[in-house]
Amino acid sequence: MTQCVKYQAQMWAKALRGLWIILGVASAPLYALVTTDALPKGVRAGAFVMGKGVVSHSFNEGGKLDSIVSPLNRSVTLDDLAEAEPQIADLEKILNGMSAEQLGSQLFVSNFYSDVTVTEQRMVPALLWGITDNFSLGLLVPIVKRSVVSNFEVDTTSNAEALKQRLGHIPQVSEGLQEFIDAGINKELYIKEVFTNNGFQAPGSYEFQSLGDIEIESRYRFLKRDRFDFALRTNVRLPTANHEVDITNLLDQGAGQDVLSTRLGLVHSFRAIPQVLSFHAGVFGTHYFPGIKRVALPKDPNEPLADLNDPDQIENVRKKIGSAFLADVGVMFDIWKGGISLMASYQYNVKAGDRYSGSNGLDYARLSEGTQSSEHGMELTAEISSIPLFLADKALAPAKMSVTWYQPLAGKNVIYAPYGRMDFVLLF
Repeated sequence: MTQCVKYQAQMWAKALRGLWIILGVASAPLYALVTTDALPKGVRAGAFVMGKGVVSHSFNEGGKLDSIVSPLNRSVTLDDLAEAEPQIADLEKILNGMSAEQLGSQLFVSNFYSDVTVTEQRMVPALLWGITDNFSLGLLVPIVKRSVVSNFEVDTTSNAEALKQRLGHIPQVSEGLQEFIDAGINKELYIKEVFTNNGFQAPGSYEFQSLGDIEIESRYRFLKRDRFDFALRTNVRLPTANHEVDITNLLDQGAGQDVLSTRLGLVHSFRAIPQVLSFHAGVFGTHYFPGIKRVALPKDPNEPLADLNDPDQIENVRKKIGSAFLADVGVMFDIWKGGISLMASYQYNVKAGDRYSGSNGLDYARLSEGTQSSEHGMELTAEISSIPLFLADKALAPAKMSVTWYQPLAGKNVIYAPYGRMDFVLLF
């Protein structure tokens, strides 16, 4: 019976591992419509961006939208336990043969119910400088607040006691039914077999706030004409996130990528109707430098989780995040003299798989599962600016405020995370 309980617990743990992988690659990039704009020489801008997104679903490897906990919501019956232990299979066969009611199939069932929602909020103060009329620099300092609300329930129904009383004393059957009665299979037993025996916490709600990965950005408009511009945009992301991941909590993930990365983009703007209608397009490539990640992994690929009681299963592994590519095509409509604008863009993101390696002979391959991804999305923005009124001496300060909504449309191996964002920029 102990072997059967462990088998059932391992099925649950394997499903939980899939959720852990999904959350491990979750991120809200907070992209914006790409333009060739650069601050004029000597002009500075203070900005504040606040974005919030909720993760409860993901696009699976087949491109279908699923709840991130759908693998955890399952039923395990006596048929499943019989696969792990021949004695259970014999007991089921005997019980099914004693009556047309298929008593063995009615003996036992466990239903797992799970609920996990991840809410992430990013607050990003930023400062930008106009070095020349065509070259500007920016510093972005994100603060990440993440809340994970989780609830795991197990509802177990066993008819062993009722069947034992009904069938009376039949040596082989009575002994098998008594084992089910003595085992006391319930939620606490599964928590013990899956988590606490292996050094993990039972899944529960938690939250943290942390510094994210600081970014240094530059924009260089190298070609400017009456109707079109070309610009280079570069971004360096520093591994400054200071949230220390607790490896005993399977739902805890970092506040950043923990590696140095660089992004290079080419952006084009075309003013179809000057001061009224313009189109923008950009392509970006991101390269991630190698880094180190502390993980807990088993050596056997068939084991769902590591055993934290074994120090050899905890290791600082080498990781190489897969390169990413972003294409963005957008339109901007000026409703009123640069003071009110509407923007929309389509985005396509694709990312190569991550690679992990180490020296302890652990199952590093599982860390790469589901890390090769793609996503299609749409972004809508409304912006209001006081700059035209300021230039006409009708406003106290030059500023912009915008509200943005990002909506994922399709994808593979990526979270479904629509989010809202508000930007405020003050020029000085």
